[in-house]
This record gives sequence, C-alpha cells and structure tokens, in this order.
Amino acid sequence: MSSAQINTLFDDARSGSAQSEQQLFSLLLERFRLIAHQRLWDSADADEVTQEALLVVAREYRDLTVTVSFAAWAQKVLDNRILARIAGNRIGEARRAPMSGESEPVVETDVELQVSLADCLRRIGQVNRDYARALNYHCQGYETEEICRRMQLKRSTLYSLLHRGRALLKRCLDTGEAK
Repeated sequence: MSSAQINTLFDDARSGSAQSEQQLFSLLLERFRLIAHQRLWDSADADEVTQEALLVVAREYRDLTVTVSFAAWAQKVLDNRILARIAGNRIGEARRAPMSGESEPVVETDVELQVSLADCLRRIGQVNRDYARALNYHCQGYETEEICRRMQLKRSTLYSLLHRGRALLKRCLDTGEAK
C-alpha cells in the first residue's frame, strides 16, 4: 500500500471510521514488523520495537498535526525506536561481563591518583565551575548532546570547556596549581 493510501486511511480514522483505524494499524503493524526485522537481527528486539512504535502512533495520531505526510511521520517514529534499540544494545554489550572462558581484566586502582584527581577536580570547580561540570559529565560517560542539553551549551562551547578543563586538570596533577 502506498503512502497516499496510508494518509487517506489516517484521515478517515481521525474522522471516526473504526474500520479505517483498524486497517491503518493492521497495515502499520505489517510494515513496521517487516522493516524492524530487516534492520534488527534479533526477532524479539524487532517485535518489541514494532510494538513500541505502534504504541507511540496510537497514543499521538489523534492529536497530531500533519503538515506533509502521516506515513512519513509514522516511519520516523519507527526509525527512532530502531536507532534507540541499536544504541541500547551496544551499550548493553559493552557492560556485559566477559563470556565464559574469557578472563576478566584485572584493574588495579591507584588510590593516591584517585585522591589527587578528586582534589584537582574540586580545585578546578573553585576556579571555574563549568570546567569541572563538563569534565565530570564527560568522565561519567554522558553523550555530547546530553551534556550540552544539561549545561545549556552549544557543542563548540562544550568542546572548548573540555579542552580548557583538561589543561587545568593536567596542570593541577603536575604542579598542584589549578589556576
């Protein structure tokens, strides 16, 4: 079924046609399932993403103001869910323990270095709080977009803060001065 036909079903469903609503969601289910299975190799993930996308569409389609195409909007909802699942899977894989037979790397903690880092970060925070916040968020693993949103910064400003903060941190670790 073409996008124009989906858009027509959408218009009919919003005007109160229960049959059009049933056909619309049946069609979207088939489309979403096919696309999700092509892009995600895990069948369970594909089914979950399909359901999540359909829930979003069902929740929002009645109040939606469509400027171009409902079919394009619905496709974008699915695409966003797929990308979120792929990103989530990558993070999950990175956090998983090694498979059996693999040895887990032994990490020795240098307590003196940790104390020095914490002290230098505190000193940097006294000089410029934004440097310390940017370094702290970055070290905690936040994505650039999330740090920018939380600190209400542009990307280039964040990079500048990180560069200057790292320079201050290096100077502090080397000399004990954070100015």
